[in-house]
Amino acid sequence: MNGKLTSILAASAFSAAALLQAQDKATLDLLVSKGVITRAEADKVAKKSVQVSSKEKNAQKLTFSGRTQVQYQWLNSEDRAGNNSSVSKNGFQMRRIYFGMGADLGAGWSGSVVLDIAKTGTPGADYVEEAFISKKVDVDYLKGKLDLGYKKVNFAFEENTSSGKLLTIERSIATRYFVEPQKSGYGQKGNIGFGSHYVGGYWNGEVMQIDGLSYAVAVTNSQNYNFKPGGDGADNSVNVWLSAAYKNKADFGDANVLSYEIGVNGGFGPGANTTDASYAENGSIWGINPYIKIGFRGLTLWADYLLADIEHGRLSPNGDVENAMPQGFNVGVEYKFDIGEFGAIAPTVRYSALFTNGRGVKISDAMSSAPSIKSDGTDFYNNAQSIFAGVNWYIDGHNVKFQLGYEWAEFWGNPANPSADSRAYVDAVRAQMQILF
Repeated sequence: MNGKLTSILAASAFSAAALLQAQDKATLDLLVSKGVITRAEADKVAKKSVQVSSKEKNAQKLTFSGRTQVQYQWLNSEDRAGNNSSVSKNGFQMRRIYFGMGADLGAGWSGSVVLDIAKTGTPGADYVEEAFISKKVDVDYLKGKLDLGYKKVNFAFEENTSSGKLLTIERSIATRYFVEPQKSGYGQKGNIGFGSHYVGGYWNGEVMQIDGLSYAVAVTNSQNYNFKPGGDGADNSVNVWLSAAYKNKADFGDANVLSYEIGVNGGFGPGANTTDASYAENGSIWGINPYIKIGFRGLTLWADYLLADIEHGRLSPNGDVENAMPQGFNVGVEYKFDIGEFGAIAPTVRYSALFTNGRGVKISDAMSSAPSIKSDGTDFYNNAQSIFAGVNWYIDGHNVKFQLGYEWAEFWGNPANPSADSRAYVDAVRAQMQILF
């Protein structure tokens, strides 16, 4: 904790010094231009001011960024099949505290590090959102960017939408089920852990012959949210990720511009499903994720579908180890109304559905911060659905934004005993204030 605090203070001081230096230089230049002082006098003052520079002299540009999200939440989980017991929680939380640093070294080389100070509970990757080295390439018919390090793969459209630009306050039950850290073992274990953050090599390229067509290829470690291979019993095989997207606009005049993006993401990991000690063999996972996004005037509409095949992914009711094929989908819409100097108001709605095919899902895993009904960790459900309805106030675009919303979710079905009566409801009210810089 002391090391973390020291890092935060050092980063804050470094950023503040850079801002002060930029402000001082602008003031001195203005005074010179107005004839108040001479250039020689300005240079003399500048030498006495705080100087911020990279340790390596070939750095051409330093960039700092930040994101703060303060959230209030009230959540209630209720068992509707047994004794109607319920568990609630409420209060404020710092949802995200990002601090980013980037350096452009010239000749296409750059580096980026983004810390999430509010992030906890991810062994080997605590407090790190991304850290990678980049090289831009533009040679003949090859154009794109190569990244080496820790970042997100192209899988699950909503996951790859920045948390600072989500139309809803939290990501959906389907998205979280597919990409949040894997629950090791086989049978009724919950989240798949296929997507989001990995260490590896990433290529994002453009098809130069077709404007708007892009593709991506990545090779990563087997397990997400880990800095090293083979964590938590996983093997040392690698995952391969492929994606393609087409993005364009149609101009109908009078500011009637239709923007659209259509794409598909996919991945395969021969040992991506980590099993427990009672089953010696890890399983493979392959997944596919087609998506579409449309924008017209104030309207934004998006939808995606998630499907995976998980070897040794579930236990049948009679105890046999079988493959599981969970699937889910999301549909979201927002319409933005301009309110002049006060920014814009945008009602938004999202529907999400998840069908785990016997692998199971826990309430606390599928919905951020939602409490589990049973403390022994046995509250697994076969299917889930949710509806989110809210409003976004864009005070200054995404840079200053307030969000308020209500989400209702239903979980039903017992993966271990299909004939059992199993059902739960979750109500969630959230409010979030955000600032980006």
